[in-house]
Amino acid sequence: MREQGVEIVVAARPWAVCGILLLATMLNYMDRMTLNSLSTRITNELRLSNEQYGELELAFGMAFAVGSLCFGMLADRLAIRWLYPAVVIAWSTTGLLTSLADGFGSLLICRTLLGFFEAGDLPPSAAPISKLGYHPPPDQSCAVA
Repeated sequence: MREQGVEIVVAARPWAVCGILLLATMLNYMDRMTLNSLSTRITNELRLSNEQYGELELAFGMAFAVGSLCFGMLADRLAIRWLYPAVVIAWSTTGLLTSLADGFGSLLICRTLLGFFEAGDLPPSAAPISKLGYHPPPDQSCAVA
C-alpha cells in the first residue's frame, strides 16, 4: 500500500510544477497590464503627456523583445532552477521600484527594466516541461498550455 502512495506523489509532482509555473506566469501577465490599467491616473499624477506615455510603452515593448532573446539564450545555457527564481526576484524588485517612481525619467528606467526582466518568464518556465521529461511528448502541449 505504501508504494501506491509514493507513486501517486511522484505522478502528481510534474503537475504541481506546472501549477507553480502557471501562477508565476499569471502574476507576470497581471503585472504587465498594471501601467495600462492605471494609465489615466499615472499620467495625471506624474503630469505625463500622451507622447511620454507612448514612450513608456515603447520602451517596455523594446526591452521585452531584447529580454526575450537574452533569456531564451540563457535558458539554453544555465540551470533553470537558478535562472527562473533570479528572474522572478528581478522583475518583482523592479516592479516594487516602479511604485517609487516620481517622474517620467525614473518611470521610464523602471518600465524598461521591468520589460526586460518580465521577458524572462516564458523561456525558463517552458524548459522544465521538455528538458526534465516530466511529461511524455503527447502531454507536453497540454502542460505548456
